[in-house]
Amino acid sequence: MRPCLLALVALSLALPRAAVRADEPTQPTKPAPAAKPAPAAPEGPPAPRPAITHPYLKSLAGTWDITAVLRGAEKKGSSTIRIDLDGTAVINEMTGAEGYFGLGILYVGADARSVSSWFFDTAGPGQVWATTGELAEKGYVLHTEGGAMGPMKETMNAEEGGHVYEMWAGENKVMSIHYRNHKDAEPRAAIARDKGPKSALIDGLLGDWVVEGVTVIEAMKVEMRHTGTTTYRLALGGTLLAQDYEAKSAMEHNLGLGITALAADGKTLNHWLFWNTFDRPMVMKGTVEGATFHAKADGGAMPGMEIVHKAIEGGHEFVVTFDIPGIGKGVSTETYKRAAR
Repeated sequence: MRPCLLALVALSLALPRAAVRADEPTQPTKPAPAAKPAPAAPEGPPAPRPAITHPYLKSLAGTWDITAVLRGAEKKGSSTIRIDLDGTAVINEMTGAEGYFGLGILYVGADARSVSSWFFDTAGPGQVWATTGELAEKGYVLHTEGGAMGPMKETMNAEEGGHVYEMWAGENKVMSIHYRNHKDAEPRAAIARDKGPKSALIDGLLGDWVVEGVTVIEAMKVEMRHTGTTTYRLALGGTLLAQDYEAKSAMEHNLGLGITALAADGKTLNHWLFWNTFDRPMVMKGTVEGATFHAKADGGAMPGMEIVHKAIEGGHEFVVTFDIPGIGKGVSTETYKRAAR
């Protein structure tokens, strides 16, 4: 999924969904009442989510010492929280004891009160814990209805000296994490390649790239081009591949965070792509063959999308096919070339 393709979602809303057939017989009718004015058609690509302005969420940004309390035992670690994706997402990267790592992404809804959260960690490799909830003046709460432990509740609130996260199963507190000793966000430390699964795909993608792309929709005779940059890096202690993406076209400016989890055998992958536009990530599942992969949408913001990746001389090629109602089928092709050092 690429920036020019995002613009098509808005264009599809402006197209008629149905029309009266020309060969249908007409019958006398009473004069129809005056039609209500049609809503204005959207112009351009989907608008980015509003920047996060809630004072409590902004107060979380920075690097913290954390103490987790679980079953009476304390575990020390650190957390760096950033307001990212052009100010539209709260991203929390955690490092704990005994090889534990966590990565959380939180969005604020259009109503400026509802929140959605996605959390990855090394306790559930290749999986994501998705929850929803609401903001309060000095914190937020997330709810999970299903699961082996029944209804769950997570809270994050201000407390003296910092913040406290708590997880509840019914009336029982499962764990708490205390955030203390705030300082400016520390730079993200590079993770050595010897961490995580052995994979020719990961080895080939890691690093900085220059992006060029074009999207073509034949039925509409539309061709849109975009350029940008992207960086692939290891995340979650080396167990995930993260992609920081930024590109511009004549119509829009998009930023994305991609998360790819390879199965232990290296033959399949799960992929999530978080944008500064949609209210939920794109979700894909795919297969890996050597240094290439082929993935299809598995729900998420753009069902029906398909990506075929292959290594090319000096870089990579990504071909995205899609079928958007009201627009039809199209293809978006991107090439990645290694960025100059």
